[in-house]
Amino acid sequence: MKVFIILIIKLYWWIIPASKRKQCLFKESCSKYVYRIAKQQGLLKGINAFKLRYYQCRPNYKVIKNENHNCYEFHLSNGEVVKGEYISPEVLKGIY
Repeated sequence: MKVFIILIIKLYWWIIPASKRKQCLFKESCSKYVYRIAKQQGLLKGINAFKLRYYQCRPNYKVIKNENHNCYEFHLSNGEVVKGEYISPEVLKGIY
């Protein structure tokens, strides 16, 4: 059944070129992340990975410099903190 989600993602990649997609906040884009999880762990884990990224990739996030660790973090509107190692360098270009 994981083939279903993998085919949807491949169709998405085929229909919408990378240059036309919204810039992802994460180093590993949401579609690549869900594709990898679904391929490795199956359909249910892939769906859960999609839900996680969908709720993380929302507006109203703040990029904050963590002075203690000398890195940047996303502070999401739901209170979650995403460490700088997962943030796309493209998103951070205008900040530092």
